[in-house]
Amino acid sequence: MPRPWLVLFLGFMVFLTACERGDRLDYVIEDLNGPVGWVQVRLDEAQADSTRQTVQMQASATLNALGKTFTLRRDARLEIDPRSGILLGAERRLHLGDGFDLWASLAVDADSVRARAFDGTCLQLTPEVDLLLDDGIHFRWLLRRLAATGDTTRYRTIDLDRGAVPTVTAIHVGADTVTLDDATILAQRVDLLYPGAPQPRRLWIDPRDGVVLRSEGGDGTVIRRGRLAAGERFAAVMLDSIILAPVDTFIADERAIRAMTVRAVIELPAVGLTAEDLSVPGQQFEGTVVGRRIDGVFTVAHAAYDPTRSPPFPSPGLTVADDVAMYLEPSPLIESHDTDVVRFAAGITAEAEHRWHAVQLLTRWVSHNIEYDIPGGGTAQGTLKQRRGECGSHSRLLAAFCRAVGIPARVVIGGFYFHDSGGAFGQHAWTEVHMGDAGWIPLDATIGEWEVLDSGHIRLGESAGFAPKSLEILSFELASSTD
Repeated sequence: MPRPWLVLFLGFMVFLTACERGDRLDYVIEDLNGPVGWVQVRLDEAQADSTRQTVQMQASATLNALGKTFTLRRDARLEIDPRSGILLGAERRLHLGDGFDLWASLAVDADSVRARAFDGTCLQLTPEVDLLLDDGIHFRWLLRRLAATGDTTRYRTIDLDRGAVPTVTAIHVGADTVTLDDATILAQRVDLLYPGAPQPRRLWIDPRDGVVLRSEGGDGTVIRRGRLAAGERFAAVMLDSIILAPVDTFIADERAIRAMTVRAVIELPAVGLTAEDLSVPGQQFEGTVVGRRIDGVFTVAHAAYDPTRSPPFPSPGLTVADDVAMYLEPSPLIESHDTDVVRFAAGITAEAEHRWHAVQLLTRWVSHNIEYDIPGGGTAQGTLKQRRGECGSHSRLLAAFCRAVGIPARVVIGGFYFHDSGGAFGQHAWTEVHMGDAGWIPLDATIGEWEVLDSGHIRLGESAGFAPKSLEILSFELASSTD
């Protein structure tokens, strides 16, 4: 299970605050089903020059997906300007289960702003007046800016979850009351509009110190200062409602689907895709992509690759286009340079007759030797070590194996049909390998499709997510027993 639900929950966990030295503040994260997580924060003493102050944060929540329950923990060390609350530096670590660990960082100085996002994206920007970074809670600077600009302002920020630099529109809505520890505070409500988001993020800010008292996301998530009420308990975040969509069509043998037409409405975790991006070999899309919302019809028909067209293997001195060469290099979650990854990949492909044969051998090995588990090893290196993982883990390990032996490979995300519970589409990841003149060919190590991908797969993209709102199968065709 890849990243979109992770990105969604990462958004829950950025809620930080200021407190007196040595005090601990508690916060509750709630979704539509009630309390789902907690955050504890401490603020260290400001440095001698009073220009930087350190915030320590710990957060935890329990997640449930496809019947599996696991823990998400997040630790952060941040530096803020104690006078304004503007973020000056950050080191964040994310722990999912017992084997999936990610990190992100941010450093600000007089000449540059450098950031590394959780997905490995690296950014370097020049400090500018409209580039303003927040820790999720200190917004004295925003109230001042709104007062000076007539209740509406725009600024750029850095999204450390997605490695993006969105432009945010902030609107001062007015005063509103918030109850905190049996006290009523007249807070200032501010709406933050992010590109492509259907609804704003709403903040209730204490005008006395600029600290957020309550935050509401467009998805119904609430982050509030306080603790659980007597008798309340934390529940698990039920991810199935986010990443799965039932359909009325039951297909017992989904692996035999060789053509399918699907009407779909899908939400993305971020903007960036276009309608043209959704039409690729084996898949055509007719419809619209507006902001984060995909609305249209997918026609999918994957054909088997002809092995007689395969490039040779190995391919010393391989020359490929720049947009393909990047998929020969290691990346943060696909450590194709790791010693064990290189050794295993070389051993598995030692007898390969050509590139397609090598790909088949690697896909079969991953499919047969990596147990399906949520969340599993996460990265390619972790998956090989633990020998278990979900679809993203399988796909990243296969991509790393391929790159280690000189075969361009990448991981893509979308949805695929499965017949459980009467038929549904769920979030999924699989691998594409580059086969020379034939271009990118998809394979799915998780479900053992190393010859041809079934046409129940809907491809969105490498950095996409699959949060389905509604899907309807308009038609499908199954392969015959003689195919």
